[in-house]
Amino acid sequence: MVVDALRADKLGCYGSLAGLTPEIDELAERALVFRNAYSNATFTFPSTASLFTSTMPPVHRITHDEKRQEMLRRLSDHYVLLPEVFKEGGYTTALLTFPGWVSPTANYLQGVDVHSESERSDTDLLRLAESFVSEHADRPFFLYLHFIDMHDYWFPQHLFDGIDPEALGLSDSFRSLQRMKIPEAYEALATTLNRPGVLTDRDLEYLRSVYDRRLVDTDRVVGELARRLDSLGLAERTLLVITADHGEQFGEHGRLVHGGDAFYNELIHIPMIVSNPARFPERVVATTPMTSIDLGPTLLGLAGLPIPAVFQGESLAGRTDEERVVFATDGRTWKAMSREWSFILSEVLGREELYHLASDPGETHNLADERHDMVQLGRQHVQQMRAVCSQHPYLAINVDEVVMDEEQMERLRSLGYVE
Repeated sequence: MVVDALRADKLGCYGSLAGLTPEIDELAERALVFRNAYSNATFTFPSTASLFTSTMPPVHRITHDEKRQEMLRRLSDHYVLLPEVFKEGGYTTALLTFPGWVSPTANYLQGVDVHSESERSDTDLLRLAESFVSEHADRPFFLYLHFIDMHDYWFPQHLFDGIDPEALGLSDSFRSLQRMKIPEAYEALATTLNRPGVLTDRDLEYLRSVYDRRLVDTDRVVGELARRLDSLGLAERTLLVITADHGEQFGEHGRLVHGGDAFYNELIHIPMIVSNPARFPERVVATTPMTSIDLGPTLLGLAGLPIPAVFQGESLAGRTDEERVVFATDGRTWKAMSREWSFILSEVLGREELYHLASDPGETHNLADERHDMVQLGRQHVQQMRAVCSQHPYLAINVDEVVMDEEQMERLRSLGYVE
């Protein structure tokens, strides 16, 4: 399952002491937990494309052009998608999600036997999932779920539901969101409201508290699904994966919400939990760095299925203590990450940043001017991955665009992604 906009550091199993996620933390007690897991992109469309294709964004090229909002890029019929591989391996495959990016319009149904879209509610999606697993409990299945409630915390109707913003001491700038439509609110949070001094510490504290409340509800839904699997005798026969498409920003580097080219860890450090009490009777913590492109190969490896040659990710099953360098990018800005270091490079933006994650996990002290050796190494890693991507056979395949109909546009407006 993908929990939209879930930061790793909000989970107890990743070090949070807030106690917001008892259900997920309990599942992580009998799981393979990747401590250093990252999204390959900063928003849903390219990051889920990387998960489904096990390729980097410059290879699959699935993104959205804000200047041509009516156009939607679609996954090529010639791409190999993760559900297709499981289907060929004898699994019944299902895609249960809400109307949005991961849609038939974007061609996500390749290899999918069962598809259904819920109302915009994790609880509604849970009911669909419970129905599916009950019906298919006697055969192997691959089920993709995409929970959305976490993403929607900043919607004006959620921010101000049942509260008096003036009584809470929220600023006039923050309270202006109350009068906005969803796309306007996203634009304001991503641009005007995140300028220095516009929002107060109280505003940011309240924004985080609403996000946290949504997380508590989603944690409950995850626990309900896990109990349904257990009641059907599936818990020990099912790999239950909990991950995210990206994290979320609350002003740590002067930015809010998600998207854009920030690429700091609050935005791309995600959970990656593979829970199964039979295979992992106690928690196994993997420090090997990984990204979303590695999830598919890892699941295929655990299931004993072949990994397509076009997949760029690797199976990390059994590889819990290795040094690797992994990447996130939007094509202009690149980030390279090892267990100890992170390096951000964008020649176009004149940006070069180096952080020592072991001592500075919040990436607050840029060491680029002090550690020229590590900067040079970071440049080499980025250049090497760019070269690998440039040789991928998918680049010989045209990425088609379709004109979205009004229904699809309205779905994306509801996400705040189009005006």
